[in-house]
Amino acid sequence: MHRTSTAIGLLVLGTASTGCSTTSTPAPSPAEKVSTPLTCSAGGLPQLQRDTTDGRIARQNLDAMIDGRRGLVERRPHDLAARLLLAGLLLERTQYAGTFDDFDEAFVHAYEAVERHPEDGRSHLLLARVQTAVHEFDAALAAIEKAESLGVDGQDLRLTIQLARGENLDEVLAARKATADAYPNFGNYAAYAAARAAVGDFAGSDQSYYHALAAYPDVSPLPVAWVAFQRGVMWAEMADEPDYGCAFYTDGVTRLPTYVVATTHLSELESEGSLDGAIDRMRRVLETTSDPEPYGFLGELLLLRNPNDTEAPTFIAEAKARYDELLGRYPLAFADHGAEFFMGPGGDAARALELATRNLDNRRNDRAYSIAIEAALNADEQDLACELATEAGTDRPNVGLTDLVAEVLASCEAP
Repeated sequence: MHRTSTAIGLLVLGTASTGCSTTSTPAPSPAEKVSTPLTCSAGGLPQLQRDTTDGRIARQNLDAMIDGRRGLVERRPHDLAARLLLAGLLLERTQYAGTFDDFDEAFVHAYEAVERHPEDGRSHLLLARVQTAVHEFDAALAAIEKAESLGVDGQDLRLTIQLARGENLDEVLAARKATADAYPNFGNYAAYAAARAAVGDFAGSDQSYYHALAAYPDVSPLPVAWVAFQRGVMWAEMADEPDYGCAFYTDGVTRLPTYVVATTHLSELESEGSLDGAIDRMRRVLETTSDPEPYGFLGELLLLRNPNDTEAPTFIAEAKARYDELLGRYPLAFADHGAEFFMGPGGDAARALELATRNLDNRRNDRAYSIAIEAALNADEQDLACELATEAGTDRPNVGLTDLVAEVLASCEAP
């Protein structure tokens, strides 16, 4: 089981800075790591203690803001600014709640903006943002070019796409650092942190995420929980430090109990020690989302606890139906999670490999390579696994991918 977020991080971010600073704590080297039970502790990593408002109220406020902006757009359909904000709020909600129907509505507003304001670059940049959110990167780059031809700067979104695709990472890192140094605010620190994580500078990335929190000027828990989730993914899945990851996932879920993807990641780590606890957590999250991943994962957990569980097939069938529907609408956005599902509880190795290959064709980053290699092995395509491992190489920022490549290459070279 290995899960990451579908969303790329298109939050509406704050801009003020408090000027706080801290020191970073390096991650333990592989030689220092020992096999011990999960402790769910961030150890000496810098923590920022701050109060935020109630997460459930924050989610209700987000829903209310969306409803209010919908009404404004209906009354003033030519108001581009109102449409831009509404689409941004819809994309934000998908990150926290897995409300993927919001993608449909965001696209409606993006296309309507382009139709009503074809000579305003902001409308084309909005379309690029929505396309990026569903991983339609080629189309998004074309929309960015159009926006730039109309005088709108699309460089920030272009850098986001390059990062998502694992392209030009050194250039992305340098650009993000320059922007954060010049304009030290929440959004720029968070973007710099993501770039540092992508090149394997995990301690430095964590420090930049800390700076982002220190610069955050509001009391809403949404961006704070988002940063906690990003730190959790980095440590648990990129750096192979699940104790750290668990601590940050817990912080994110505590601040925002309806944070679906963070809850799923936390439950995955919890399941290593307590299946009952993970199952209970996943049952609760099903009440708040239409995301297929929790359904499939709950079915998987139930079968781990009892191979004859009678509920599990229902949850797995529901996950499959939802993946089928979402893959029909947004195949690139759900190819990675779909591949993981079908090579796991979905039980379709051939389909998993097809989805993993499609995902890798769209973005050759570390996670895409990991999923594709695992899918090839799961489908008994050893030659393809060797080919992909050779292409990925043995010097990757992602610790898990490096280990996987080394293991595969060793079997490829065996007589």
